[in-house]
Amino acid sequence: MGALRDTSIRWKLKLIIMLTSGIALLFASVALMFKDITKTRQNLRSDLASLAQVIGANSIGAIVFDDPVTAETNLAALSAKPYVVLACIYDRDGQQFAAFVHQKEKNRLSVPTLREPGQYFDGDYLFVFSPILQEEKVIGTICIQYDLSGTKREIYASVAVFGIIVSAAFLIAWLLSASLQKVISQPILNLTQVVGSVSEQKDFSVRVQKHSQDEIGVLIDAFNGMLAALQSRDQKLQEYREHLEEQVTARTMALSDTNKMLQAAKEAAESASRAKSEFLANISHEIRTPMNAVIGFSELLKPLITDPKQKNYLASISTGGKNLLSLINGILDLSKIEAGKMELEYEPVRPRALFDEVHRMFAAQAAVKNIAMVVDFSGDVPDCLILDEVRLKQILFNLVGNAVKFTEKGFVRIEVQQRDSVGGDIDLSITVEDTGIGIPAQHHADIFEAFKQKDGQSTKRFGGTGLGLSITKRLVEMMGGTITLQSEENKGSRFQIVIPNVSVVPAAAEPEASPSRVSDDIVFDPACILVVDDQTLNRLLIKEYLAQTPLTIIEAENGEDAVRLAKQHQPDLILMDIRMPVLDGIEATKQIGLNEATRDIAVVALTASVMAEERDSLLAMGFAGFLDKPVTEDALYRELKRFIGHAARRHEPQEVPISDLTPARFDLFPQILKILENECMQRWTAVRQNLFFDEIDDFARRVSALGDANSLAILSRYGTDLSAHVKAFDVEQVNSALSLYPQIVAKLKSFYLKKEKESIDGTEST
Repeated sequence: MGALRDTSIRWKLKLIIMLTSGIALLFASVALMFKDITKTRQNLRSDLASLAQVIGANSIGAIVFDDPVTAETNLAALSAKPYVVLACIYDRDGQQFAAFVHQKEKNRLSVPTLREPGQYFDGDYLFVFSPILQEEKVIGTICIQYDLSGTKREIYASVAVFGIIVSAAFLIAWLLSASLQKVISQPILNLTQVVGSVSEQKDFSVRVQKHSQDEIGVLIDAFNGMLAALQSRDQKLQEYREHLEEQVTARTMALSDTNKMLQAAKEAAESASRAKSEFLANISHEIRTPMNAVIGFSELLKPLITDPKQKNYLASISTGGKNLLSLINGILDLSKIEAGKMELEYEPVRPRALFDEVHRMFAAQAAVKNIAMVVDFSGDVPDCLILDEVRLKQILFNLVGNAVKFTEKGFVRIEVQQRDSVGGDIDLSITVEDTGIGIPAQHHADIFEAFKQKDGQSTKRFGGTGLGLSITKRLVEMMGGTITLQSEENKGSRFQIVIPNVSVVPAAAEPEASPSRVSDDIVFDPACILVVDDQTLNRLLIKEYLAQTPLTIIEAENGEDAVRLAKQHQPDLILMDIRMPVLDGIEATKQIGLNEATRDIAVVALTASVMAEERDSLLAMGFAGFLDKPVTEDALYRELKRFIGHAARRHEPQEVPISDLTPARFDLFPQILKILENECMQRWTAVRQNLFFDEIDDFARRVSALGDANSLAILSRYGTDLSAHVKAFDVEQVNSALSLYPQIVAKLKSFYLKKEKESIDGTEST
């Protein structure tokens, strides 16, 4: 190839033509020869097989009547075939019955051994064995031996003819290539000569003559164009030297025009950004508004439904709504990050409590799949750090959620460590490791891009949109940290986050836990609330949330009706939707604020926007607060607490019947308590930590059996209820039931000690 590289283009073209045509000719010749030889062999086998059948049919009588002379006479007819050198007939026992040997081969050939019917090539001969049939019964076999020497001579002759034809074709191709190559090589040689001339003489006025419109013609045009450009450049340089001052002035004017264009482009970009923000606000409103009804009414139905199947249906509806809401939030988060409008809110955070919450959040899902969920929290990590708790949870939920989702067996491990400590600050290292399906090496770079997922991933099986890791990476980078990935397909993944320079602060007192449902602890004073929303379902949802309160609800479906009803009824609070027909919420709030009779009424915005700047603008426009859609019952009650008088609800403790606490044999009470406090408590501690559903069910059956054996209704009922929650895969109820076990044990122990004390006091008084 090196020698060919330095050969002239003329010879290269000749060689290319010769190689191409030569290979084609050789291939065609070989194919034709192969076809000819194959056809000849097929015809020969067919002819001999037919001949054997004819002679065999004519020899049936000779075999039947044991007349070998007649059979040999039939075989002698083959002497007319010069290349049939031997023929014989075998009887049904395989013995030679009759034979014929060509005159010239009598001293050299012998009768072959009998073979199965068919054709056999053996050296220079073709053997044909054909059965002789009488009424479909084999009475003998005929063999014909054919000399292939004549066929081979014909083949050699054909090869010689093909060789002559190919040689002649090569010669013609050589002569044609010598002539035709000039069509390509001559223009290139001319171009080469002009290039050398221009290089030596620096004369850009010469041009190469063009003879065709093909690629060489295009090349010549391009070269001539280059020469023209160089010539023009020299002329312009000369002109620039002569008119430099004029050119500077012109350039200055052009730069000014460019600045104006850049300013216009900047304004267009800002307009596009505003349009994008408006679009996001619109899409958020249009999707969150129906989601408000879906999620809200699902929550209202939850305490009213007891049938397990219906509860599963309701849980599916609620989960689907929350998943869609999570997708919307993910898209909006990504947009806020890209627009640089997301701000981190740093505050003191207890990391151990945060990771315990993450563990509780996903432990049940891991238990359903029978995988281990482990949190390895290093002891040297400080008790309190300055972090954005909300965004750190979002990062962990994305990583741990993916780990649990893509792991079918093995474990999910979360490791939290302190790496470096400089000047009181630390570098916080968080690692999420799993034994799941893993990520191929070729996808490590793009897995953090938005809407990207591993090729071949089943969306139907795993779901997902490809936003989680993209948002995670950007949030980590906003915190000044880094995220790295180590993964092999089918061997699991290991994500490591390092957040540098995290400030350490003294641990503050633990805040009191808020009630699970705010509505359970609040009693509102009688008041009037005006609910303004163009969606009937949204108004109905708020009415249902407040159905058990002494609050009077007035409804309006647009801003115009809201202004009129506010003047008419003078409500204590107005819940105002922002985007409505006829008159929107912002304009309606302005009119209410301008009227002396209604200016003091607090107006809370019902908004589907999550943009901080829009919320700030709402407060600046006179709104006293805002509620995000979808509106939850707790959020509604917390906001109403700010404006409506209320008192704390008194909860009367529910007394457990004494019969539920009394065993069949009171003397066995200490032994029962010992089992509950030791064996069962150890099992409770294990299942509470691991949350494997099989182990929880075993624990429930053990407690239920203990209650049944001793007629303790409180234990029997507890075990039965817990087992039912496990079978229904109701994770929330399972967690709630498990948390009650220590209280039940304490209640039984207190009851026993009380009865024991009463017994002792009664004995002493006697």
